[in-house]
Amino acid sequence: MANELSKYWGYFMLEFKRTSFYWPELILRTLLIILRLILPYSIFSILAHTNRITLEQSHAALWAVLIGQIIYGSVLNMPKSIKNEVRTGEINIRITEPVIYVLAKMSMAMGKFVPYFTTNVLIFFPLFILLFPSNINYFQLFIFSIISALICNLISLNIGLTSFLIEENDGILLISQKLFMIFGNQMIPVMLMPLWIQTIAKYTPFYLGLAGPIEVASGRWSVIGASFSGTAYIIFFLILAQWQVRTIRRRMITNG
Repeated sequence: MANELSKYWGYFMLEFKRTSFYWPELILRTLLIILRLILPYSIFSILAHTNRITLEQSHAALWAVLIGQIIYGSVLNMPKSIKNEVRTGEINIRITEPVIYVLAKMSMAMGKFVPYFTTNVLIFFPLFILLFPSNINYFQLFIFSIISALICNLISLNIGLTSFLIEENDGILLISQKLFMIFGNQMIPVMLMPLWIQTIAKYTPFYLGLAGPIEVASGRWSVIGASFSGTAYIIFFLILAQWQVRTIRRRMITNG
């Protein structure tokens, strides 16, 4: 058992060290977050000053954009890497290695998430706590950020695996990105959308993937409800990914 776990720990550390080594990329992604915060900050400030939303709501909306950008920026670009594996035939080697392919990919994904998330938390949280105070439970925020990162990476993994069945899966990736932006508090806060859209959003993995952490931490979504949804989505996407891997392996054996 310990030997099996050490394999996935090795994948985790491999990506952790790679991400930490390329620190200029971390800085660049941090600068991108700053640029992406400028427009929401301007819009929410205007809405708050014109009394269309409260100051607390504007602060919560900015926190939502920040957390969403940090999580989405930490997602491993698996659709591209898996597509390359499929095109070069490397996928045939990867899925026959003495490890569970899905868990190996997810270990690498979390190896990127940890340094990226930690770096941005250390940079942005002190500033946001000072400039945009909000009633947030930070422990819940951290816990559900991990859950959200798992969901986002599992969606990315499943999209990547479709490249074996659908050679050009860019359309699926584009649709998922747009759904993350809409339901993940990255364009218009879900709390400001019509009630029927809010209801639909809460049943999607895209909402929990980016909006979930701040919604739970700010008390707008129950811990129990979000935990149940998060667990269900993680299990579902793990099963779906494993099914895709088995389908790929079976087709390779059949077709050679």
